[in-house]
Amino acid sequence: MEQREQGNSVGILLFGTFGDDLSPQDRERLEQAAGHHTVVVSGDRDELKERAPDAELAVGSVPKQAVIDSPGIRWIHTWHAGAEWVDRIPLKRRESLQVTTASGIHGATMTEHTIALIIMAMRGMHLDIRNQENRKWDDGPMSRYRELGGRTAVIVGAGAIGQHLGRTLHHLGMHCVGVRRSDSSQTPPGFERMVSIRELYDVLTEADVCVSILPSTVESRGIFDWSAFARMPADGVFVNIGRGDAVVEADLVHHLERHPDFTACLDVTDPEPLPAESMLWGMSNLIITPHVSGRSDRYFERAFEQYLENLKRFVAGEALLNLVDYDAGY
Repeated sequence: MEQREQGNSVGILLFGTFGDDLSPQDRERLEQAAGHHTVVVSGDRDELKERAPDAELAVGSVPKQAVIDSPGIRWIHTWHAGAEWVDRIPLKRRESLQVTTASGIHGATMTEHTIALIIMAMRGMHLDIRNQENRKWDDGPMSRYRELGGRTAVIVGAGAIGQHLGRTLHHLGMHCVGVRRSDSSQTPPGFERMVSIRELYDVLTEADVCVSILPSTVESRGIFDWSAFARMPADGVFVNIGRGDAVVEADLVHHLERHPDFTACLDVTDPEPLPAESMLWGMSNLIITPHVSGRSDRYFERAFEQYLENLKRFVAGEALLNLVDYDAGY
C-alpha cells in the first residue's frame, strides 16, 4: 500500500486500483485533484478493508461492506455503472454517505457490442460459427440473412447508453422507439418516439429487435417473462445488456424452444457466472457473452478522467456527477 501525506491533510482518500497500478503521471494528477487529502493507493482488498475506518473518501475496489461499516467515509465512487449494492446500506447510513458511479462512460463500447450481437443474430452468424466448428458448409435460405434498414428497434432503458445506441441504429436505417421509466415527453435524436415503461407491452409487438438496458430494480426484475416474449415477432431478436434479473430464464428458454426463428443475445444473466447446468447453454438460437459489453482497452482512461472531475467537485464543495438516487436504486 502506497501512502503520501499532503500538507495540512484533512482526511484520507482510499483509492482501490482498477487492474494495473496507477502510473506516476496519474498518481500525480490524483494527488493534485485531492487537495489536502492523504492519498492511499492499493490493489489489496484486505489492506483497503483494514484502512477503511480511517478514511473519508473511497473509490474503486474498496470493499463495499467496509465502506458501509465506516461512518467516517462520506463518499464512495465505483468503477462501474451498476448500483444494486446500495440496497444494503441502512437508512441511517445513507444520510452521511454519497455514492457515485461510472455511468456515462460506456456508451460507445456498449453500443458497438450490442450492434455486433444484433448483426450476428440478424445474419445468422451464430449458426455459421457452429457450422464451422462442425466443418459443415451450410449457407441456409435467403430469408436467414436479414437487413437492419427499415426494421424497428425497441430500446428499453433509454438513458445515456440507450440514447447512444438509438442514434447509431438510426444511422443504420432502423426505426427506434425508446422506453423509459421516467418522463417520456422528450424525444432524443435518433428516436421516432419515447414511451413510458407502462406501454412496454404495446411497443413489443413492433420490436424486430428489443434491447434491454434496464438496471436491477424492484420494478424491472422479471419484466421480460413469457407474456413479454409472446408479444414480440416470432423471428424477433432480444438483447439484454442491462441486468440479468430483468429476464425470467425459464420463460426465455421455453420461448426459444417453441420459436426456433427467435434469437436471444445475453451479455448478462442471473446468476453470474451462468451455471454450467443452465439450459441456456444448450440453446442453438441463443448467443451468450460473459458480461463484457462495457469492457474496453480504454475503460480506465475514461473512468479515471471522470473520477478526477468528481474529485475536484468534492474538494470544491460542488455537486457530484452521477450521484445515486437511493430511492430509484441507480
